[in-house]
Order: sequence, then C-alpha cells, then structure tokens
Amino acid sequence: MKKISLAIIAIVVFASVSAQLKNTRWNATLELNGSVNTMIDFGKDTALVYTISDSTMIEKMTYTSNDTSFTLMKIEGQSQCDNIPGKYGFSVKENNLSVKVLKDECYDRSNVLENTTWTRWKEPNMK
Repeated sequence: MKKISLAIIAIVVFASVSAQLKNTRWNATLELNGSVNTMIDFGKDTALVYTISDSTMIEKMTYTSNDTSFTLMKIEGQSQCDNIPGKYGFSVKENNLSVKVLKDECYDRSNVLENTTWTRWKEPNMK
C-alpha cells in the first residue's frame, strides 16, 4: 500500500511540474532590432512568439518539456533556425518564468532568449 501511495504522489507531482508551461502565456521585452514587447503562448505542443502591439507572429515552434527544461524546434518564422533544436532550462517562481540557454546552435534564437525573465500574462480587464 505504501508503494502505491508513493507512486500516486510521484505521478501527481510529475504531471503538475511538466504542466507548468502547457497552455500558459508569458510576456517579456526582447531585443529584436530594438526593444519589442512580446508574448510567448505555450499550447499543448506548440509555442507561438508574437508582438503584443499588433500580434505579428515572430516565430512558431514545436516544444517538448520536462520539469526543468524545454526544447524548441522552428516550424516557421523570422529566425534562421530551420532544423536546429534549442534546449533551454527554466524555472517558474510565482508569476515569473526564467529562461537560460542549455544548448542552442541557432544564434538568432539563443541570443534573444538567453537569461530572459517572462511574466505570466494576465488578460486586461475590459470595462
């Protein structure tokens, strides 16, 4: 019985940790030929990066994640990252997502995302 209880606890903890990114949205100011307010929208297995001002898509990528890292692979967008996966470490504390490069040979992506902090997106009140 003790082993079953521990297994259930481990499954619940893993599911909640790996779900830290799934279906979340984060915003940050990135340096893309000047400062640009951006959003990253993590879906089930796709991440979209776009500008907040006019919703221009910057990059569409697939992603996989575990409790401490995620891997990005470009589908379409502005970078020169075709067929180059990028692996990033991350941590979530309160409403902040901290990202650091673990391994990414695509300079366009790694240079922009290195040591960034994103804030959990809150939908504006429309009153």
